[in-house]
Amino acid sequence: MQKLGGREGGGGRRRRRDEGGQESAGYKEPPRSFFTSHPTEIPHTAAGAKNTKAERNMSNSLLKMMGTLMCVLAACAQVVPVKDFNLEKMAGKWFIVGFATNAQWFVNHKAGMKVGTAIFAPTTEGDLDLSYANLNADGSCWRMTHLAHKTETPGRFTFHSQVWNNDNDMRIVEVQYEEYALIHTIKTKEGVSEVLNKLYSRTQVASDSQRETFTKFSEETGILTDNIVILPENAECPAV
Repeated sequence: MQKLGGREGGGGRRRRRDEGGQESAGYKEPPRSFFTSHPTEIPHTAAGAKNTKAERNMSNSLLKMMGTLMCVLAACAQVVPVKDFNLEKMAGKWFIVGFATNAQWFVNHKAGMKVGTAIFAPTTEGDLDLSYANLNADGSCWRMTHLAHKTETPGRFTFHSQVWNNDNDMRIVEVQYEEYALIHTIKTKEGVSEVLNKLYSRTQVASDSQRETFTKFSEETGILTDNIVILPENAECPAV
């Protein structure tokens, strides 16, 4: 389980500007040639035959990859929140100690990422006010806020990022309220979805069992092993 983003809310809700940006968009439309079929006129030479075979193999590989991705996303759509979710017990400060996603923005920046904080504040309407902060290496502070709206399913929330223009389907799939929480989010932009898993802890250091749970769940939701990261400790941003 980063970004400029404003607090998203319905009509009449107060809004607040987010600062900084840890996530880049990470969503790029594939080049048009990706969807273009190969020419039908192929030279009848040995080299041409080899090229044709190579092209067929490449096409088959791409189809398998796309099929695998579709299966993974279909499986993720079935991920359900924890039973008997208690919104009030989620309140307070959490440390984001684990991050897992195959999104390109994460692959590009994961080496420099460190533990950040998140404040969860339930609203009277049953929504969840989210405030994130990370202390950068230069001493500056990155911040982001969202208002996650409740759904008919307890433990499942949705919000739209106006800056990155993506829809977020967030599910709290496992939680020990005084220890850790495992949160699974499906981010969708222009019909393309990516999975993001985060490991939250009440302390900056996750236990071995929490790490194992996070790693296993991330692999089951299609995250490559190299893209499942336990973040190093970090100083905190000053309170605002």
